[in-house]
Amino acid sequence: MSHVKRSTRPAALVIAASLALSACSGPGMREGAVINGTSYSMQEVQQAVAQVDSVAANPVDVSQIVYEAAVVHLIDDAFHGSPYTVSDAELTSTMRGAGLEGEPNELALDSARFRHYASILQAPGVQEDPSMAPVLAQLGAVTQEDILSLDVEVNPRFGTWSPEEGGVVAEVPAWITPSGTN
Repeated sequence: MSHVKRSTRPAALVIAASLALSACSGPGMREGAVINGTSYSMQEVQQAVAQVDSVAANPVDVSQIVYEAAVVHLIDDAFHGSPYTVSDAELTSTMRGAGLEGEPNELALDSARFRHYASILQAPGVQEDPSMAPVLAQLGAVTQEDILSLDVEVNPRFGTWSPEEGGVVAEVPAWITPSGTN
């Protein structure tokens, strides 16, 4: 039997290149999003999309989930103390009633809370409810600057955070060109 000496150099170069590339890829590459200081893994973001999508009337995507989870805290503050405040347990029950299996994660709950409050604001007669006056006043005080100042980072795999464009905007890498152009 002859011994074959194999070089470990090519393997070391591949590992070094992988580490170098992963260091350049945005929020730790392990995180799917960081919203108002809270980190969510790629799996948590994707799980939230799947959970909300399983109970929503229309398909949802990462952009919607991240935007709703970022903005809901502004809305939740306005609803706090009103008869329309909703608990995590109530949201979980509603989601299960709509077909969700298991426990919704934190991002899914934030999205569900956003959607709950949006449905209340769109319900007929709610605008005339006297208990909504303080809620509407506080929501009316939320400015575009408040939304633009939200602390949100997303993994580049999902795109970039752009509240002006409604959340996460997918980016086409510069090296990809439209068909027919070189």
